[in-house]
Amino acid sequence: MTEAEERSPGSRRNWIPTAWIVSVLTAAYAAVAVWQTASSVHRPLADRQADLHVYYGAVQTVARGAPLYSYTAPNGDPFTYPPFAVLVLWPIRWLSEPVLRVVWTGATCALIPMVAAIAFRRVTPPARGLVVGLGALLVLLAAPSQSNLRFGQVSLLVILLALIDAAEVTPPRWQGVLIGLAAGVKLTPLLFVPYLLLTGRRKAAATATIVFIACEATAALLLPSDSLAFWTREVFSTSRVGNLSATGNQSLNGMLLRLPLVASHREAAWILLSLAVTVTALQQARRLADHRLRTEAAAVIGCASLAVSPVSWTHHQQWTVLAGLLLFARRPPISYLLAGAILTLMVVTLPPLPGAFGHILASDVRGFCAIALCTTGLLATCRLAPLARLRNARPRIADLLAGRLIAAFSGLAVLASAVAIATGIVRLHFLPPDGLTAARWRAAMSDTSTPPAAAMSYLIAPTNGVAVKTAGRARADVARIELRVTSTGPLRPVPLTTGSSGTRTFAFVLSRQAGAALIAYDNQGQPISYKNLE
Repeated sequence: MTEAEERSPGSRRNWIPTAWIVSVLTAAYAAVAVWQTASSVHRPLADRQADLHVYYGAVQTVARGAPLYSYTAPNGDPFTYPPFAVLVLWPIRWLSEPVLRVVWTGATCALIPMVAAIAFRRVTPPARGLVVGLGALLVLLAAPSQSNLRFGQVSLLVILLALIDAAEVTPPRWQGVLIGLAAGVKLTPLLFVPYLLLTGRRKAAATATIVFIACEATAALLLPSDSLAFWTREVFSTSRVGNLSATGNQSLNGMLLRLPLVASHREAAWILLSLAVTVTALQQARRLADHRLRTEAAAVIGCASLAVSPVSWTHHQQWTVLAGLLLFARRPPISYLLAGAILTLMVVTLPPLPGAFGHILASDVRGFCAIALCTTGLLATCRLAPLARLRNARPRIADLLAGRLIAAFSGLAVLASAVAIATGIVRLHFLPPDGLTAARWRAAMSDTSTPPAAAMSYLIAPTNGVAVKTAGRARADVARIELRVTSTGPLRPVPLTTGSSGTRTFAFVLSRQAGAALIAYDNQGQPISYKNLE
C-alpha cells in the first residue's frame, strides 16, 4: 500500500479504527437501550409509563363504545390529543399492556438514532458513522429521551415525522404528508405550515394542510361525538394536561406561570411574546432555508413551537437537543462550545441556585435555550457558514424592509410584554402582629375567649387603592399555612406567630388578591382547609 493510499479517507488504515469506535458506540447504545427497556418495566406500577397507560386505556374505552374524553387513568390523567390520535394508536389494543411496554420502549430506542442521523447527514464518511454513534448516545441520555422512555410518550415519533418532512429528507412529491400526519396526532407541528409557505414550498404547505384536514375529517366520520367534544371544548382546556406551572413545562406560558403575575397581565405577556418569538423564528428559518440549511431551519421552527405552545413538557424538548447536535456539526470552535453547553443542560438538570434570579434560571434554563436558539437562528449559524453563491449577493430592498419591520415588531412586543409583567407582579409582604394598626384588627386578633371554629379565621381590609391587608388566627391543630398568591402560582409558607396567650396569628399585605388562596395543613401534612381570598 502506497503512502497516498494510507492517507486517503477510505483507506484501510483509517477505516479500521473508525469502524472499531463505531462498533463500541453501537454496543454502548444497545446496552443502555436494553437497560432502559428493562428498568421501564420494573418501575413501580404508578410510575410505569403512565402516558402509555393513558393511550392504552383510551383506545380500550373507544373500543367499548364509551366517550373518549370520559376516560381518566387511575392517577387522574385524561386523554388530551385529537381523536385522530386514537385511530393511529388503535393497533396497540391487540397487545397486552406488559408486552406493549416492552415493544414501545424498544421502538422508541430504535427511533432515537434517527435524530442524530438527520443532524449529521451532511458529514462525510468515515467520520459520519462516528459522530452519528456519539450523537445517538447523547440523544438517548438527554432528558427528553429519558422522559419519553419513562412515560411511554408518542412525542418522539411526532417530532421525527415533522423533522423528516421539513428537512427535505422525504422525496419532493411526498413533502408535507408527514407534517400533516404529525399535526393530526398533536397540533404543534402546524407551525411548520407557515414556514413552508414562507420558504416557497407552497405545494408542501398545501399538502400538509390537506392531510391534516383529511385526518381530522376521518376521525370526525368515525368518532363524531368525540371530535365535536374535542374541537368545541377539550382543545381549549389546557388545564387537563396537568399543572402548567410545574418546572417541567418550559414554554413561555409555563415560565410566566411561575412568576407571581395577575392572570390578565400574564395572558397578555404570553400572547405578545409568543407573537414576537413566532415572527422572529419564521424569519430566521427563512434565512437558513435560503442558505440551504433546511435541517437547521426545521430545528428553529421546532424550538419556536416549544416556546409558544401552552405546554412544553420535557419529552417535547427533543428539538433543543437536535439544535445542539446541529451546532456541534459546524466547524468554528465557538459552535463546539455552544453545542457542549446546550447538550450538557439537556442531559444534566441544574440544582437549585440561590437568590430569586438563580431560582428562575434553574427552573427555566431549558426554556431560555429554546427561545435563544429559535430567535437567533441557532445562534447565527447562517453567518458561520454562508454559501459562496450568497456571500456577495446584494440583499433586496423588500427583504431589508421586512427584516427591519420584523425587528421593530418584535422589539415592541417584548417591550409591551415587559410593561405587562412589571405592572402585573403581585407583591407580598408578611407583617408582624404589631404591624396591625386598626383597632378592630387588634381586637379581633387578641380575642382568645373562644378558639376559632374553622381551621383559619381572618379579616381582609384595603390599605390603599391597590394593596390589601389580611390578618387571621389559626387553630391549635394547624401545623402550617401556605399562601398561593396567584391561581397557578407557587405556594409560599405563611409565618405563624404564637402570642403569650397561645393565640397563633398571621398577617400579610398582598397587592392583588385575584386568584389568591390560603391552605392550612395538619401535623401529617394533609390539607384541612382551603380558602379563596377573593
